[in-house]
Amino acid sequence: MTPGPRGLSRFVASLAALAALSACTAEDRDQPLEQVDTIDIPVADTTTRVNINIDDPTLEIPTTVPVGDGDLLTLVWSDEFDGAQLDPETWFFESGDGANFVGDGGIVGLPSGWGNNELQWYLPDNAQLEDGVLKITARRETVGDFGYTSARITTRDRFAFRYGRIEASIKLPSGQGLWPAFWLLSQDSPYGSWAATGEIDVLEAVNLDGQPGPGGLGGGNDIFGTIHFGGEFPANQSSTVVYTPSEDVTGGFNTYALEWDEFEIRWYFNGILYGVQNSWESAAAPYPAPFDQPFHILLNLAVGGNLPGAPNGSTPFPATMEVDWVRVYSGEESAGEPAAPGIIPDDVIYASNPNETVDLVFGVDYTGFEPFGSGSTFNNNVTFDSSFSPAFGVTTGSGYGAQVGQYAIVGFAEGFAAGYERLVFKAKNLNNDLIRVNLLPDGDYLDIDLAGSTYSTSLGDGWYQVVVPIANLTGAATATGLLFETDNTAASPFTFLLTDFGFSGTAGGGGEHGAGTAGVFTETATESTVAVTSITNSADFGGNNTIADPASTAIPAFEGDVVLSIDYQDSGSTFGGVVLNFGGVDLTAYDTLNFTVDTSGISGFADLTIQIEPPGEGAPGTNVALSAYTPVATSGNWATYEIPLADFTATDFSAAGNLGFWNPTNGTGLAFGTLYVDDVYFSTEASGGGGGGGGGTGLVVNSGFDDGFTGWETFDNGGSVTIAANGGSDGGPAANLNATSPGNPTIKQTLIGAGVIGPNQTFSVTFDWRGTAANGGVITFQVFSEQANGGVTKTDLVQGGDAFPADWTTVGPLNFTSAGTAAEVADGLTLEISAICGGVAGCVSDLFIDNINVEIVGP
Repeated sequence: MTPGPRGLSRFVASLAALAALSACTAEDRDQPLEQVDTIDIPVADTTTRVNINIDDPTLEIPTTVPVGDGDLLTLVWSDEFDGAQLDPETWFFESGDGANFVGDGGIVGLPSGWGNNELQWYLPDNAQLEDGVLKITARRETVGDFGYTSARITTRDRFAFRYGRIEASIKLPSGQGLWPAFWLLSQDSPYGSWAATGEIDVLEAVNLDGQPGPGGLGGGNDIFGTIHFGGEFPANQSSTVVYTPSEDVTGGFNTYALEWDEFEIRWYFNGILYGVQNSWESAAAPYPAPFDQPFHILLNLAVGGNLPGAPNGSTPFPATMEVDWVRVYSGEESAGEPAAPGIIPDDVIYASNPNETVDLVFGVDYTGFEPFGSGSTFNNNVTFDSSFSPAFGVTTGSGYGAQVGQYAIVGFAEGFAAGYERLVFKAKNLNNDLIRVNLLPDGDYLDIDLAGSTYSTSLGDGWYQVVVPIANLTGAATATGLLFETDNTAASPFTFLLTDFGFSGTAGGGGEHGAGTAGVFTETATESTVAVTSITNSADFGGNNTIADPASTAIPAFEGDVVLSIDYQDSGSTFGGVVLNFGGVDLTAYDTLNFTVDTSGISGFADLTIQIEPPGEGAPGTNVALSAYTPVATSGNWATYEIPLADFTATDFSAAGNLGFWNPTNGTGLAFGTLYVDDVYFSTEASGGGGGGGGGTGLVVNSGFDDGFTGWETFDNGGSVTIAANGGSDGGPAANLNATSPGNPTIKQTLIGAGVIGPNQTFSVTFDWRGTAANGGVITFQVFSEQANGGVTKTDLVQGGDAFPADWTTVGPLNFTSAGTAAEVADGLTLEISAICGGVAGCVSDLFIDNINVEIVGP
């Protein structure tokens, strides 16, 4: 229904005592008037009133949340119509022809016929309750110039809601010229008059069992839902979804429902989704206006008007719209844990976190989005998800004759994808958990089963983290676009979500562990690779069930995007572990096993057995205890170890078969939980090991920024913090902190040497730097001793002031001493580096820094 002034004033002939003035015989001759029957139409009773409006109703606007898949709905409002009469605290009774209507942004009065050239005069008492059912009856009776009466009731100023689900059980009347409706209008009209302030039609039907109206809508068994938006009349816009149910909508009660969230509205008939709208606008406010405010409910049965046209001789009167109940529900507040954060790609196309830099920019790096022939629609600001908001929504279309979602990012430079190592994205709400990926125009589809693929890992809350090596996608060399696509088996439209999508790594590049290294489980470049052909669970030979996930994103990776998670479960055995099989590899050229572990997922962790075979079956001399070694570096919960291969005294390294992680303990027996492992590789002593970054083997993780800001926290603070890809002291990456207005862009690394550095221990700091300072620009480089939970106990200034060297300069080693008690260094050290500008005009503090190292050099 549309309340606004959209039509012209109509001419209505009096029907008080309508009589045919002439008629024709078969011979087409006029009959005398006295031989023609008159048609008497009764005059309506407008004086007797049962339904009477009150002056001081209470407005209820409950807090409701959008409805998600599988939500347990909470009923927040309903009218079951079980009383003797309608409650004026719940319903307002409209009357008349619209001339006295008040609403929608200051509208006072509509053109006669409710702005739509309708033919009825609304009487409150045409809405009555009978046997637990609301009956809105249209009658052929006169009020003044109007030849029909009916009723329109609303919850205006009594009940309104924003978001959730509304539904009603309704039996619709049939007949040409009849227009039943169940709809919503703005409660407070903050965006002005209709339709800038919005209208949502949950259900409309015209001319049921008849012919379409003058505009082509209706007739037969058609129902439809519409949104009205845009500007104030006559700049209004609308969008309609039409559905023809298999059930006769006039033969009995059916449930008509609408789910409404901030960026999508969905229509249902008896639980079947038949329409989705997610694109609208308001001239008065930014998207998602106007559908971001409370709306009230309306029920009415109109007669005639612009949409259905007039009744005819076949139209039955009285005609009744019957409503068994109306209910409003709230969706379910997210009771579970949100999804794990997962991975942010190195080069971002889209990210939920507004603080993430978008590296691949529309109009610069690519030209646009494309649905091709699918009819899909896009929404880059979906905010109803409890874990990632906003997210990018893709709603399927039926352009190919079936529901298919296609979202292509097009117009990249040819071969752009070949420069990367990995495609990275998160996805949710895919039909059959299937997403298809294609590098356009020459690539083949890669179908990814999100629930079972090695490319994907569940993050929780329905989200999956997906990491696909570019080497596993065809067409990279000629690619100019990236396509995400659904399957074509969904019975009805749906919206799937994407976020944090882009690319990571540099083909042939990345961090360098150096010559003489062989990677086992690492995303940092090594000279060669030891291929893991399979992973064995100890349950296969009588041990505890121990489940390995080599693509886990349960925690942030130490380097790269994914970690190896090992879930040690108690199945009643005396041993448990996993084995990375690579069978018969000659490792005699290497002398060190390097790996990084996070043991925080195992309560009371004390020790772990590391084993390299053959010989097999845990033979003496093929394994070592992790507790016998001190980490060479730490970062948060991550600890990096370098174990000499000579300590595996019995292992045959000329035909090494596997690497095992066995039997975590807590000091009294086996411990259970999840161990995270990352950056596993073999090296020679000369090639070093440790943190995977350039510039040495000290306690600082990613000291040379080869892995971007992995291991570092960054804060723009009024300036910028970026990676200068080729700006480092060795021609590789460096960190760049730049301030040209009041601000202090900062980088920070915490928990350096936690559990390793002791009280009153001497440590050294070295770094490379260069930059430019002017008009008050300065640098501060500080190191803090940290007690448990982050309290600072000692501060040392490593570098400060405005004497920036123009060329790369190495500073240090500079020696410092940690705080004096074990408690005061329980959380190790924190490095904090800032480029600072005050309020002086023309201030510049432009700092480049690289190869930052902290090493313990004394007791």
